[in-house]
Amino acid sequence: MEQSTTYGHFYGNPFNGRIQDCHDCEHAEYQKVKYSRLALLQIMKKMQDNIAQNKEVFSNALLLGNTFYNITYFGNARIFYEGKINGYGLDTYSRTDCYWATYYYKKALAAAITDEQKAKCYYLLAKCERNEFYAKKYEKAYTKK
Repeated sequence: MEQSTTYGHFYGNPFNGRIQDCHDCEHAEYQKVKYSRLALLQIMKKMQDNIAQNKEVFSNALLLGNTFYNITYFGNARIFYEGKINGYGLDTYSRTDCYWATYYYKKALAAAITDEQKAKCYYLLAKCERNEFYAKKYEKAYTKK
């Protein structure tokens, strides 16, 4: 990835965790920092290392949860897995898994101190649960055809 010139930048900030999903809205916003796939992976690795060292666990876990959420179909960074080999936005059902987002949101919840932090984690976890419900519902309808 370090030598590749074909990877562009994300259209939205993959670390944002919004109340309402609207990747088109986020893509239209001004991006102060534009992240490449490689930069994203490097930052994610650093955050994982910080959590392992018990440094700023809440903020690192929350941002990692947001990132893992955003690279699913529901987030603003789904281009993470899109490309010439596996297509663009067509196979959505296999890209809806919020396992890692849920994992890190639960870590953030365990490290949360204030009621506001806890509420944010619960809301983001609920978004993952809602998306899992819809993904399963529509995957069944999609695969019956």
